[in-house]
Amino acid sequence: MSSLLFLGDTAWPSPNCLDLSYIEKCIGDSRVVLNLEGPIIMQSAASYKVHNRYKFNLYSFMDFIRVAKNIKVIACSLANNHSTDYLNGLAATVEVLEKNKISAFGTSQNPFIEYSIGKHQYIIWGLCSNLTEADFSDRKLRPQPLRPKSLLQQVKKMREKNLEKKIIIFIHWGYELSPFPQPADRELATRLIDYGADYVIGHHPHVIQPIEQYGRGLILYSLGNFALPQHSYRGRVLKYRNESVLSQLGLRITDEKISFLLMQYDKKESKILVTNEIFLEEMNSNGLRASFTGMDNISYKKWFRNVNQQHKHLPKLSPVFNSYFGLGWVDSLIKQGLLNFKWQTRKAAIKLGVHKPYNW
Repeated sequence: MSSLLFLGDTAWPSPNCLDLSYIEKCIGDSRVVLNLEGPIIMQSAASYKVHNRYKFNLYSFMDFIRVAKNIKVIACSLANNHSTDYLNGLAATVEVLEKNKISAFGTSQNPFIEYSIGKHQYIIWGLCSNLTEADFSDRKLRPQPLRPKSLLQQVKKMREKNLEKKIIIFIHWGYELSPFPQPADRELATRLIDYGADYVIGHHPHVIQPIEQYGRGLILYSLGNFALPQHSYRGRVLKYRNESVLSQLGLRITDEKISFLLMQYDKKESKILVTNEIFLEEMNSNGLRASFTGMDNISYKKWFRNVNQQHKHLPKLSPVFNSYFGLGWVDSLIKQGLLNFKWQTRKAAIKLGVHKPYNW
């Protein structure tokens, strides 16, 4: 029986950089949708110009197409903070993917795709949050920006016109390495379900975040990575202090069953292993269910604040976003300004040589 399998952040910096033979067997006849971080390039990365050389610029070598076909990738979301790393890279990537019959979505020109498999038809939206330091400056072609109020209305209209279709929100959001969703993102996720979405699937934090059943829907706040090798990119080696990035999650949706594919990145052997497949009804006994399931928004904000005070899981000088609605919209606007200032300050410090990121 065919199914859809959603996987997380992916880049392919060199041919055969990862052994995916173990996961190929587990994919079976599933069709894969993943988040492609950075553009597909044809030549050496050093021969391309980047928009900002003071950030970590990801990309995939052309060999990614071969790999994508091997694991049955039918669509790639380009709604992320790396799809515009290279000049003209986003447009070139869309062209390459479509030429090879892989749908590109999550852009201003093509924010969502429709796909039929088994008994169901799916509408899959790709969006990218401002919190990820994405570049939305190109009005002609850019990652599809998250506009919470507008998105809710769009989902509501889409649901009214497509009563039988499954609506999936595939979204790049939150802070890197944070184990829990921002209160504003959790509130948005539950509202999206209220307005008609069936699934909200997140990525960008590079670590797995908890899964929450809410109303008629299912929320996976972060899948973590999929194939994001800790290799060299333009002479800089991608590495993490947090070993949680080695654990990865996939969501498999069939006509009758929902399951979670648990994977492990073996950094030493450069391979992705599948450790288990857990069905939805087994989620509670396997530690995937969010401990905050059922909390209202006010209770979650308090819980989130207490957990952060105990464990300091947020990046330094990163504000907490509590809500995108009502007066929370003003609060988020101010905090986004503070984040933008932090990013510009960091860029200046790197440029002046007084700061060097640990993973460079």
